[in-house]
Amino acid sequence: MSFDTLNYYLFFPFFFLLYWAFPHKWRLPLMLGASYYFYSCVKPIYLVLIIFSTLVDYFCSNRMEHSLNKKKYLWVSLLTNLSLLSIFKYLDFFIRTLNYLFLSFGINFSIPQQNLDFPIGISFYTLQTLSYTFDVYRGTIKAEKNIFRFSLFVCFFPQLVAGPLERAGKLIPQFKKELKFNYDKAVDGSLLIIWGLLKKTVVSDRLIIIINDIFENPNNSYSGIHFLLTGLMISAKFYCDFSGYSDIAIGSAKILGINLSKNFDFPFLSTNITKFWRRWHTTLSRWFHDYVYLLFPFDKHNRIDPKRLLAILVVFALSGLWHGPAWTFIIWGSINGLYCILLILSQDLRYKLASLLHFHRIPSFIKATLSVLLTNLLVGFSMIFFMSPKLSFSIQFFKNMWSEFAFISLSSMVDAFGFLKFDMTIAFWTLLFIETVNLAKYNNLKIANIREMPLLVRWPLYITSVGFFILFSFKTKSSFSYFYY
Repeated sequence: MSFDTLNYYLFFPFFFLLYWAFPHKWRLPLMLGASYYFYSCVKPIYLVLIIFSTLVDYFCSNRMEHSLNKKKYLWVSLLTNLSLLSIFKYLDFFIRTLNYLFLSFGINFSIPQQNLDFPIGISFYTLQTLSYTFDVYRGTIKAEKNIFRFSLFVCFFPQLVAGPLERAGKLIPQFKKELKFNYDKAVDGSLLIIWGLLKKTVVSDRLIIIINDIFENPNNSYSGIHFLLTGLMISAKFYCDFSGYSDIAIGSAKILGINLSKNFDFPFLSTNITKFWRRWHTTLSRWFHDYVYLLFPFDKHNRIDPKRLLAILVVFALSGLWHGPAWTFIIWGSINGLYCILLILSQDLRYKLASLLHFHRIPSFIKATLSVLLTNLLVGFSMIFFMSPKLSFSIQFFKNMWSEFAFISLSSMVDAFGFLKFDMTIAFWTLLFIETVNLAKYNNLKIANIREMPLLVRWPLYITSVGFFILFSFKTKSSFSYFYY
C-alpha cells in the first residue's frame, strides 16, 4: 500500500479511530495486525518472508543472552537475513555478472536468470533487524521477550517499506508506553503528511517526467546546460520522493504518539560532500557508520590512515549496492566515496591555497554559497549514474553534455522544456517554498509555525494546503522510488 493512494487515505483514518478507541493493552495486536495487512496489500506472499525473518531474529537474540557462544547465533541471524536479501534482490545481478565474465573469457556457458519477484521493503527491514541483532550481541540492549512487540518493531507500517531506519532501543520502548491522544502531536503529524504529499505528488512526480523526457529525447531541443541541470533535478526528485515518504511516515507515527527519527537535515545547504551525506538519509548513514565503518581497525587519531580511507570507500560502495543490483549504483556510491577521500587528502593543500590566494578576504556568505553550489554539482554528477538504466547510457549522456554545452539565456533554457515548462515551473516554486518554510522552522521563526497562528489564519492555511495538493498533484503518479531499493 502506497502513502499517496486512495487506499491509504481510507486505511489510515480508519486505523486512527480504532487505535485511540482501543485500550492500551489491545493496541499492540491492533498495530501488528494493521502492519501485516498494510504489507500484504502489495503481495500477501511477502508476509512469509518477513515473518520468517522476524522469528529467526527473535530466537537468535534471546538465545544470545543465555549462551556462552553468542557468536554462533549472530552468524545464524546474519546468514539468514543476508541470504534472503541476496537471493531475492541480488541473485540475477550475480548471474548477469558471471555470464559477462564467461563471455569475456570465451567460455560458452551461461546461467539462466531467475527473475524472482522483489519483496518490497526487504532492504529496509533487513538492516533494521540486523541492527537489533548486533546491539543485542554487543550488549547495547536487552533482547525483547515479547514476540508481538518485537514483530511490531520489524514491521511497524509507517516506516516498514522505506524507513526511517529505527533502532530497537528507541522504537520498542515507545510500544510499551501507555499513550494518550495529544492534539498538538496529531496536528503536527497531519501537517507533515500534507508536506510529504506535496513533495511527492507536486514536485517529484513532475520532475521524473521531465528527467525521463531528457533521458529519452537527448537530441530534442536540449543543450549541454540541460544535461548538466539534469543531475540537480535527479537530486531534487529523489529528495522530494524520499523525504516526502519520510515526512508521511513520521507524521503518521506522530499521530499515533510514536516518534520516528528525522531522515533529512537540509542536505542541499551542505558546504562539502561529507556534510551532504551526513544530512541525506541520516538513519541509513548512521547504520553504515555504526555497523560497517567502525568495524575497520583504523587509527582514529590519524585522519589519513589508509584503513580509514578504505573503510570510507567500502561503505559508499556497499551503500550503492544496497540501493540497487546494478553496477551503476556501485559506481554512484564509489564516486561519492572518492569525493570524501579527496576532501580529506586535500585538506592541507586547500588551506595553503586559501591562504596564498587570500580567501579570507572573501565574505563568508560568498564562500559558503560557492561551496554549496560545488557540492550540489558534484552530487548531481554522480546522480546521473544513479538513475541511468545501464553504464553505457550514462557515458553517452556525459558525452552529450560536453559536446553540446553552451551558455544560453534563461528564457531559452526554460522554453526548451516545451509543454513541460509549466510542470517545471510548478515543481521549482513549490520546492523553493517548501525548503524556505523548512528553513524558517529550523531557525524557530514564528512565521513558519502554523499551529501557533490565530484560528482565523491557521484554518484557511490548512484548507489552502489541502486544496493546493488536490489541484496540483500530478495526475500520472509514480511509485515511491525507495519501494524498490
